[in-house]
Parts: sequence; C-alpha cells; structure tokens
Amino acid sequence: MNTLEQATKDVAPQNRGRRQLMMLFGIAFATLGIAWTMYFLVSGGGMMGTTNNGTFVDPPMTVESLALGEPLALEGKWWIWFAADSCEATCAGTMHDLKSAHILLNRDSTRVARAMLTLDGSAGALSAIEQEKLQLLQKPAGLTPGVYIVDPLGNLVLRYPVDTPPKPVLVDLKKLLKLSQIG
Repeated sequence: MNTLEQATKDVAPQNRGRRQLMMLFGIAFATLGIAWTMYFLVSGGGMMGTTNNGTFVDPPMTVESLALGEPLALEGKWWIWFAADSCEATCAGTMHDLKSAHILLNRDSTRVARAMLTLDGSAGALSAIEQEKLQLLQKPAGLTPGVYIVDPLGNLVLRYPVDTPPKPVLVDLKKLLKLSQIG
C-alpha cells in the first residue's frame, strides 16, 4: 500500500463526518429560518392573518360609552346587535337572517340574545321587532349602521356591514362561543 492510498482512506471518513455535521446544522438552521419567517408573516399581516369575517371595532367601544340612555342588562350573554339609521326593506330581511343565525347556534343559542338599535320608531322597525321578539334600543348618533357582536362584559367586538349574509356572523360567533369562558 502506498502513501497516496493511505492518505485518501484517512481523509474520506473525516470528510463524511464533516458532511453529516454540516447537514445537521443546515437542517436546524433551516427549521429556525422557516419558523422565524412564519412568525413574522402572521404577526405582520403577511399572507396569513386573522380568520374572522367581521372587522374588529376600532377604537374599542363599550356599552357604557355608547350612552344608550337606559342601563342595558347584558345578562351575561353574547349579543347580536343590528344598528340602523332607518328601517326600510333591508331591516326585516336582515333581522330574519340574524334570527336564522341565532337558531343555527343550536345548543349555544341560549348564550346569545339579539337586539335592534334604531334612530326612528317607524312602522317597519316596530313590525320587525314584533315579528322577531327583539329588544329595541335607541341607536347612539356615533354608532355606524351594521351588525355588531357584543361580549358579555359589554365590549363591542366585531362589526359587519348592513348587507352581510348570516353565515360570516354565525362562523365568527361560533368561534367566539367555543373559545369564551364567559357568557
């Protein structure tokens, strides 16, 4: 055996060990890099984001800050509020859709109540209230028309446009009820 063959046999195991060590470090750093990228995409609102359908009420509002004129007993329940400036043709349809969403909550339907906030006492509003057996509240001037989800502590959580179908409201409400320890 000559010295050249001896030298190549000694170098080959040493290179193989180095290669394995580099692969081990490469896998570890690749995992950290992927985790870091995913974290900042989620928190930065990149490709991934929140899964709610409604928009969060920003700035945060509470029932007390709305000055509804009368103390509202939240009764430890989640609330679906429909706020409208005037009650026209959309009012009855939206109230019926929200009633359907409330019924589709099944066993959780006892944890949720519905109310309507309006500026006027028109016949359309009163008939919708009568048909749906809702609580009628005076709508504050600063509240944008739409559908709101209110938590049992009196915080307005999510807002939806007036013409929102009931499915997105139902999906968000089910998530909130599933994760909620109150109400």
